[in-house]
Amino acid sequence: TVTASLTWTIAGVDYVVPITGRRVIAFAFPPNWNRGVDETLEFKSTVSSRHDGSEQRASLRSVARRTFDYTTQLRSKEAQRFDSALHGWHGRLFALPLWPEQTALTADVAIDGDTLACDTTNRSFEVGGLCAVFASSSQVEIREIESVSPAGLVLTSGLSAAWPIGSRVYPAVVSALTPSLSGTRLSDNLVEVPVRLTCEPSVTPANVSGVAAATYQGAELDIDRVNW
Repeated sequence: TVTASLTWTIAGVDYVVPITGRRVIAFAFPPNWNRGVDETLEFKSTVSSRHDGSEQRASLRSVARRTFDYTTQLRSKEAQRFDSALHGWHGRLFALPLWPEQTALTADVAIDGDTLACDTTNRSFEVGGLCAVFASSSQVEIREIESVSPAGLVLTSGLSAAWPIGSRVYPAVVSALTPSLSGTRLSDNLVEVPVRLTCEPSVTPANVSGVAAATYQGAELDIDRVNW
């Protein structure tokens, strides 16, 4: 976000011009949960073979690539906002709310408020990252995070609107939308569009700091039962 001002002093009178802006905008079109959300973590490694048959494996990525695939349903003016976002911003980066990691405000937030009371446990909030306060595609705010605690977030700048208790809050991550999209018109005011967004890889489950439950030769072991 850009928050600055210029001041001209002319004949002893100060004239202040505020300058505000954002380098990313929200991709504020949630999934149709009837179709689910596919989240992919993509690792990359190499295998080198010797003449004696032994092999050496090495990771080529320190953090997995994270991709979300889902279908969004757009009605009426929401479809118009979607078209406008693609027309003006498709080749740039979006702030994608991580839809599966929803939490909610446990206290009201006033205009210019910079503190969000919410449960952040097991969610991808991080200092310097982004969060989204969301009601609809026309009512969403993206802010940078200054600090994170189990009970909430402190933002680097205040919110533009007042948000009531229960409003949805998501971690958000910089992401790129697939270059081409194709939708299906289900009726005269309902469009269904499958989307794929590839996230900037610094915010992934593989990059959450903490103490390993177990290690082997210095590498962390995941000893939990898989949830599929």
